[in-house]
Amino acid sequence: MTRNHTITRIIIVWLTFTHGASAKDLAEYLREGEFRQGVEHFSGVKAGGEATNEELFSLGVVQFFAALENLAQDFHRMGLDSRIGQRAGVPFLRLPVPSNPNPEKASREGIRDSFERFHSHIESVNENLKDLNHGEHFSTPIDIAMIRIDINANGQLEESENFHTVYTFYNRRAGAMFKNDASVVIDFDLADAYWLKGYSHLLLALTDVILAHDWSKVYEHAAHVFFASVDSETGSALASLKKKEATRYAMWADLIAGVHAMGLPVTGPERLKSAHGELLETVHCSRLTWGLIAEESDDQNEWIPNPLQTGVTGVQISDEMIDSWGEFLDEFEAILTGEKLVPHWRIGGDQGINLKRVFYDPRPFDPIFWMQGSAVIPYLEVGEVSSRETWSAITRTFRGNFIGFAIWVN
Repeated sequence: MTRNHTITRIIIVWLTFTHGASAKDLAEYLREGEFRQGVEHFSGVKAGGEATNEELFSLGVVQFFAALENLAQDFHRMGLDSRIGQRAGVPFLRLPVPSNPNPEKASREGIRDSFERFHSHIESVNENLKDLNHGEHFSTPIDIAMIRIDINANGQLEESENFHTVYTFYNRRAGAMFKNDASVVIDFDLADAYWLKGYSHLLLALTDVILAHDWSKVYEHAAHVFFASVDSETGSALASLKKKEATRYAMWADLIAGVHAMGLPVTGPERLKSAHGELLETVHCSRLTWGLIAEESDDQNEWIPNPLQTGVTGVQISDEMIDSWGEFLDEFEAILTGEKLVPHWRIGGDQGINLKRVFYDPRPFDPIFWMQGSAVIPYLEVGEVSSRETWSAITRTFRGNFIGFAIWVN
């Protein structure tokens, strides 16, 4: 180690301890919405030497909430009407943000920059959690009912800016937990740290897929549906048409036009390869998470419980659910690697789509051509096809709520 490097580390450690009197724990940073201050503090702790798993998890959590807050503030600033995203089921654009009476124009570049920043922030979460020590257990309590996010960037934490407003939007069944200002304390542990790491991989994959394509034509014809003011002659003209009796149909007509414009050119093929790798890492982290959950013998404020534990959410996990989830991970991984092929409604026999090649040899994405079948022809191979019977067996255990379970546990 060089003398300069030693001096640098001494200075970092000194700064960390001299600011220790004003440093807060993770729960305080989350309760007061001071995510950036939390990132600064825990980054200093990490830079000062080998951080513990609890400190790495704490850094990842405040980084995640800083990323979420930044994206929400961007969308609020650009006048996103998240009600439309919610009705249409559009990922990211359904993030609940309040109405902005004075939005700025949502340009195509501005929207893309928001996704670039979000990707960069989530990448930081992922990078820090790569240093987790698999054998070092910890437990850190967080009251998730008290987490605040400054969505409208006015520097004040308002009652409507509770994180659970966002959480319960994506998990409606969890709403009962937060009634009457109830405290919802969860003791997060090593399994949850790998859960967060898995989610960071999944979010990176989704944003990589978005950023790998050119959305110009979709923006031109449909961005005005979601944003109050857009830099599009067509969109602005359509938004200015105020025929009252046509309002209820206009949104869906514009969304259909957006789908019709979805011959998305691939501008970042390397991002699609990266997305493929991130999805495989998501599977890997899920296996690590469930391996650790299975080993737990305590029963204290669990986020994701094993069959002998009681989770804070009230959802009881059975052995059958864990087995089915493991089968899903195996099947999904086999599809991602090309070991198994994806079926298509008009293709029979032992032919199917090699999904790995979709990521590694991308063509312009057109959902209509994919549904019709012409877009899948370059990716057809003969081999073992993932069967409907397999998926029926996997999802049957969850009694119609497989998607909700998957969103929860990733």
